[in-house]
Amino acid sequence: MRDRLSDLGRSQVGEARGTGRQLTERALKMHCAAYLADVKARLLTAVIFELKSSKDSLAVGLSEEQSARVKLDALVTRRTEELARMQSRLETEERERKRLQARLIQAERMHAIGALAGGVAHDLRNYLMVVSCCLDDLKPDASVLVPDAQEAVAQALRLSSQLMDLGRGPRPKLGSSPVNAVVARTVSLLAASLPDQIEIRLALDPHEPKALLDPDEAQQAVLNLCLNARDAVAPRGGFITLATGTQRIAEPPPYAPESATAGEYAWLRVSDNGPGIAADVLPRIFEPFFTTKEPGHGTGLGLSQAYNCASAHNGWIEVQSTEGVGTSFQMFFPIQPASPE
Repeated sequence: MRDRLSDLGRSQVGEARGTGRQLTERALKMHCAAYLADVKARLLTAVIFELKSSKDSLAVGLSEEQSARVKLDALVTRRTEELARMQSRLETEERERKRLQARLIQAERMHAIGALAGGVAHDLRNYLMVVSCCLDDLKPDASVLVPDAQEAVAQALRLSSQLMDLGRGPRPKLGSSPVNAVVARTVSLLAASLPDQIEIRLALDPHEPKALLDPDEAQQAVLNLCLNARDAVAPRGGFITLATGTQRIAEPPPYAPESATAGEYAWLRVSDNGPGIAADVLPRIFEPFFTTKEPGHGTGLGLSQAYNCASAHNGWIEVQSTEGVGTSFQMFFPIQPASPE
């Protein structure tokens, strides 16, 4: 009996131990599972946080790169525009430099030719004066050719005077004179020499502008321009327009004389509807003795006289011409005296 009870006790103790071991193992497994789940959750949270941080950093990096790229594109665009403006300005300055250089060469050429012409004209005038005196001493009935010879000498003397003025430059007696009156006097002289197929048109400023000019010198310049226009339209007929007006000049053009200053100017324009001037001829039209007319039909001094007249009056002359349309010459005369330096 005691043995059976002893065996039963040992059996129950063994079962208890087995059950305890099972409980312990189960508890251990549950604890391990919970621990692993917690670790897994922590790791997953850490990975998600890291990924989110990386995503935010990447987004910030991309945003900064895009911003830098936009700034770089704007800088490149601005620099390109600045370079284009600089190139345009350089091209403009280069064209202006070439034009001024051409004007300087032309002025030097005119000065050299004028000095040479003035010296020759001085000697020629002395010889002509001797011939004129001899013709005056002849009796009127000495020869029927005497009046013709006297007229030829008178014309030669006038030509020599023009040549001498070309050499030393005109010396106008400046005074406030009405520009419209100069036009009226010129038209009265010109009307008798115009053929019927040429019409004179006037577009004069009703305010009667006045300028600092020598009426005689200005009239001779306008007459030369009108005669040049007459020769241009004579073959087929047409019209010559004389116009006057005023204009405020903020800055004289580069080809104006150094004595020209900013201020109010009276202008006088002579235009025609002739064949125009060829582009290759236009730069030379103010040169002394340069002419496209046939021999015997012009000395080539008319336009150079107008050029010198405008410069002597502290003004300038401009020309615009289109082949097949016509030509326009515009002279500018200051209204007020040049301000002292």
